[in-house]
Amino acid sequence: MNKIILTSILLITFICKLSAQNDSIPQTIEQQKTAKNIAEKWATLLIKGENIDSLIAISKIPFALDRIKILNSKEELKAFYNKVIENKHKRIMPKISSEIVYSKYEIIEKCIPINVLIIKITPLEGDSKGEGSLVSVEISGNDMKIIGFSD
Repeated sequence: MNKIILTSILLITFICKLSAQNDSIPQTIEQQKTAKNIAEKWATLLIKGENIDSLIAISKIPFALDRIKILNSKEELKAFYNKVIENKHKRIMPKISSEIVYSKYEIIEKCIPINVLIIKITPLEGDSKGEGSLVSVEISGNDMKIIGFSD
């Protein structure tokens, strides 16, 4: 009798583990490299403050700021980029490092699951040395866009 109960408990536990959602998503090495490159390119463009159109081209709407505010149009996103550049002015790009912090599925308000890599961009020199910012990169096959930023 004890063997039946123990076997049943183990079987139920195993089934529950199989059906549990795993927030960590494996990407290919190539997808990870491309996502890091996109995040670095985005950070470079923002810091240099020279080409807002290129920033817009690699960004996607809706765009999340600090996981609090959502920008729902290109005009709002462009205004945000202009404000950052106005406040910070054009700067020299410091050396940076980037690392993948984690990946997950996110469900946006329309209940569409999206594959997101969170990449930490860290300046290696200058006033912000060692302070990292998080950049969210949406992966859709080989197409990748920046969908959020948090510093």
